[in-house]
Amino acid sequence: MRNSILAKASCLCAALAIYVVFSVAAFAQTDVGTITGFVRDPSGAVVPNAKVTVKSEATGESHTATTDTQGHYVVTNLLPGSYDVTAEASGFKKFESTHNTLAANSTIALNADLTVGQATETVEVSSTAETLQTQSGAVQSEVTGTQVQNEELNGRDPIYAAQFLAGVRSSSTLGDFNGRGPQGQPFQINGARSWDTLVTVDSAPAVRTRANGAIIGVPDVDATQEIQVLTADYAAEYGRASGGQMRIVTKSGTTDFHGSLYEYFRNSALNANTWTRNETGTSFAPPFRYNNFGFAVGGPVAIPGKWDALRQKFFWFVAEDWLRDRDTETQPQAVPTLLMRQGNFSELLGPNPWYKNGVQLRDPRTGAPYVNNIIPPSQLSRNGLAMLNAYPTPNAALFNGTDNWIEQAAHPYNQRKEILNFDILPTSNQHIEFRKSDLNYNEYQPFDQGSGETAKYFIRPNQTNTLAWTWTISPTMVNEARASVSLDDVYIPVNTADIGFNRQDLAMPITYPYIFPAKDIPNKIPTVQLNDAFYSLQGGPYPSHSSGPIYTASDSLTKVWGNHTFKAGVYFEYSGENDGDQINVSTVPGGSNNQNGTFQFTDGGINGFTSGASIANAALGIADSYTEIGPRALTIFRGWMAEEFAQDDWQVTPKLHLNYGLRVSTITGFH
Repeated sequence: MRNSILAKASCLCAALAIYVVFSVAAFAQTDVGTITGFVRDPSGAVVPNAKVTVKSEATGESHTATTDTQGHYVVTNLLPGSYDVTAEASGFKKFESTHNTLAANSTIALNADLTVGQATETVEVSSTAETLQTQSGAVQSEVTGTQVQNEELNGRDPIYAAQFLAGVRSSSTLGDFNGRGPQGQPFQINGARSWDTLVTVDSAPAVRTRANGAIIGVPDVDATQEIQVLTADYAAEYGRASGGQMRIVTKSGTTDFHGSLYEYFRNSALNANTWTRNETGTSFAPPFRYNNFGFAVGGPVAIPGKWDALRQKFFWFVAEDWLRDRDTETQPQAVPTLLMRQGNFSELLGPNPWYKNGVQLRDPRTGAPYVNNIIPPSQLSRNGLAMLNAYPTPNAALFNGTDNWIEQAAHPYNQRKEILNFDILPTSNQHIEFRKSDLNYNEYQPFDQGSGETAKYFIRPNQTNTLAWTWTISPTMVNEARASVSLDDVYIPVNTADIGFNRQDLAMPITYPYIFPAKDIPNKIPTVQLNDAFYSLQGGPYPSHSSGPIYTASDSLTKVWGNHTFKAGVYFEYSGENDGDQINVSTVPGGSNNQNGTFQFTDGGINGFTSGASIANAALGIADSYTEIGPRALTIFRGWMAEEFAQDDWQVTPKLHLNYGLRVSTITGFH
């Protein structure tokens, strides 16, 4: 967490965005959109007081507007989807345009050209909205649900489809299994820092509070309706971050039932052997099994006898996505040999894998050489030998230069993504929506810290929740209230059956006393740092637990007044960390990430007091330093941010509009 955030300070930031676009009027709102346009007669003259109706093809929800003296209309706060637009005026045939796709956070222009005739007659056209974004100066791009469905995304994580857009970059690639777990590799947009990028799921923040930009979870492919990437010059209503925004919108139910059922799998039993393995006689690679299966289904609430009444009022969408990955991990290391564990370092004389030119050990007290590099038993440290014997026992001939130990173990991944979405239309001018996105990730890491002696679990039950209420007060006034809760939980328990957590059961138990007696696991092995030729035995910082709650509340009011569309609102966020990790102390000189102690042994020792080799110094009990962390404490950070904005979309003429706004952000440092 950056020091500037931890400092007890506050800053006031204001942004004023003014841009001019020679087109029709534009307006947008959080994850909703706007349909706007002009109604004209056959001569091209505007038609005032025409009735315009915008109807959702998915739910049948309709909104009305009346054209002003310039024949202009605006319908705001529309959920993304497909819409029918009709225009009616006395003395003209009814105009109807169907299948017009409205994306989130965007505006489409749809002009109605009326034909003289009876109102009972209808002129029907299809998809007449402008496809080129000419209504706004914002630089933004859309990844549609269809594109997400059709792309071959390895790992089936929809957010990585955004990397196909210009200006979007991530250090992760589409070539590995990015669909597993929360995304630790954040995005940079147009060169901005990764922690300046905001990612939302149904308008709920989906980035960690640790200021590293990591994403806490995204929906599965079948539940994603679209992804909007706001790159630059977006309206004042979009705040919280100073960089780009990636806004994910999930699907909702419709008046009809729709569903899908799927399974994707890979299995090493279906793989051909490689040419190299065939040539060398090597057997097949370790087993690999990957299964990704689930379903997505949505529709209206159906109750016998009340179907027609409820079909237009209650909608639901549920998606479940399970992942089972059964991989086999291979871990090699360079560990002390059997002779070294007894104080016999004769293998280091002359050229050897660990010291290219060999090393002659000397008594650090007298400088006299040890005969045949064998340290007398009287000079050996019992705990020093015990730490060398805590290493895994060599089980292989030398390979890769110095490695003399190798093991394989199962590395399973389990994951479940869940989407629960509900929409209620209690009246013709009320819309209540609830969106819940869960990502439960569970991984067993058999070789955590590198030895197989301190295996751990990595558990992330992350979620975002959004509750919104849209009230169409009148055809020209709409209010939207929204609240969200995002939870970034990290549980890292350990496999307490492993020998690394039971040092009393080692063949040569480690018995040195602690400086601080209170330990989470009193018998965990210490960390033993040797020179680079040998693996440094790691006890590690775990178990641990942390969480990062984010609570938000916002309200905005939209008012269409003549040729102006005003919007103003407030946003409040309360967030922080419940930090029980205690893992960052190793970043300071002489620091440690192991509550049970860290020994550092170097070839040079301190002020020349050394045998000449770090591993021999360990046997002698001559450490350069010893560091130990005290009792773990749950540290709670909290901070808040308040934002206010106001903006206006002014249709000056049919070919000129101005969009201008002001957003003020007040941010307090975490305390």
